[in-house]
Amino acid sequence: GIDIGAKYEIYNLLREQAKGGKAVVFISSELAEVMEVTDRLLVLKDGKITGEYMHSEIEDEHGLLAVLSE
Repeated sequence: GIDIGAKYEIYNLLREQAKGGKAVVFISSELAEVMEVTDRLLVLKDGKITGEYMHSEIEDEHGLLAVLSE
C-alpha cells in the first residue's frame, strides 16, 4: 500500500498521460478508485470483455454496481 498523498499524485500523473493522448490501463478492485480515475470502464470476466461503460453513464459506486449486476 501507499499513503493517500502518493496515491493522489499517481492519479494526477495518470490523468496527465491520458490528456496527452496516451492510453492508460488502470486495474483495481476498489470501486471508488475506478470511479475517480477512469473515463471508460471495461469489465472482464474469464478473460473476455463483458461490458463497456463511459464514466458519464455511471453516477457513483452504487450506479456502477447496478450496471454490473445487469
